[in-house]
Amino acid sequence: MNAGEKTLEWLRTEQLCIDDEWAVEFPGGYSWWSGKNKQTIPIAGSRVGPEGEAGEIIRVETEVFEDMDLSDAVLPELNELMELSSMAGLVFRSDERRINLCSSVLVHEGIREWMGPMISMAAMIQLRDAKEFGKIFATHGWKPAHSGHPVSGLRETECELIEGVSEILMEHGKQPSRW
Repeated sequence: MNAGEKTLEWLRTEQLCIDDEWAVEFPGGYSWWSGKNKQTIPIAGSRVGPEGEAGEIIRVETEVFEDMDLSDAVLPELNELMELSSMAGLVFRSDERRINLCSSVLVHEGIREWMGPMISMAAMIQLRDAKEFGKIFATHGWKPAHSGHPVSGLRETECELIEGVSEILMEHGKQPSRW
C-alpha cells in the first residue's frame, strides 16, 4: 500500500468511522453520506514532492449546491461564501451544474501520520460548512445539494461528526497557540 492508500484506509476505518451502509467504494477512493451531502475522498493523482519524495494527492470534495447557473451576478455571492470557508475552496462542476467544496493535499510517507488528521479535519469542516452554507444561501434562491446513498437512500440522522467538529474547534481554540 502506498501513502495515499494508507491514508484513505485510515480516514475511512479509524478517523471518520464510515459505515458500509453509507459508503460507495470505487477504484482509488470512496464516496459517503454523513448526512444529506455526499462527500467523495479519492486519490486524485500522484506527484513528486519538493524534496523528491513520491506521494499521492488526496482530494476531499463535498457537494454544496446543485442546479447552479453561474453568471456575473452570482460572483459577489460566491465571494461572500468564500469569506465563510476554511480549509477548502469552491469548485464548479459544470457538467453537473454543482458547486462543491474541495481540499487537496499531497501525502507521502514522511508526512502521512500528521497529515491524516489534517485531512480528516478538512473533511469534517466541509461537511459542517455544506450544511451551514445550504441554510444561508437558500435565501438567495440557491438549491442545497442533497442526495442519498444509491441503496440506503437519504440519511435521516446525521453523523455526529458534523456537529462534533465545531466542538473540537472551539476546544482547541481555547488553548494557547502551538506556535
